[in-house]
Amino acid sequence: MGGATVKLIEFLDPLCQKLLRLSDVLRQRNRRTKAVRLVRMRSGCGNRRADLLERATNPEHGRVAVASLGQLRYISLMNQVDVVVGNSSSGVLEAPSLNVPTVDIGDRQKGRERAGSVFHAAVERNAIATAISQALGRGRQPTISPYGDGESSRRFAEVVAAIPDFQKLLKKSFYDIAPTGTVS
Repeated sequence: MGGATVKLIEFLDPLCQKLLRLSDVLRQRNRRTKAVRLVRMRSGCGNRRADLLERATNPEHGRVAVASLGQLRYISLMNQVDVVVGNSSSGVLEAPSLNVPTVDIGDRQKGRERAGSVFHAAVERNAIATAISQALGRGRQPTISPYGDGESSRRFAEVVAAIPDFQKLLKKSFYDIAPTGTVS
């Protein structure tokens, strides 16, 4: 994509409310680095906050806002970017499988297991800027995802195909167990 850093940025409530802070961080960073293309996802922000996203974009400088890409385009775009920034679960779940580093902002994904390519940042200007720098410094490299290797569907299909008699699965067996504290 022309040597510029490409970021896929997506916001879901309640982070949309703090979008302008992030926009300030990105504008400052853009002044110090090569041109940056920003693709901002509107998912979850609702119409009442869409104007924040619109104000933060500038098509003349390679920054665009889209309401939705659909699944195939979204994953295809994610596979092309240098970093995913936002608070969506896709940065924690799918991005590591594509070896794309993520900056996870805020507490929306708190408690989820994370790959080594996921950098957390508080909703604070310096924390976000630091995490973006760390993620870009790491770059795209092979990542072990705590959510598997993407082959679970194939393995599941193999197990199901190896079942010799599906009729046996339909019959439920029960076992009598003595209640606790009684002797049979």
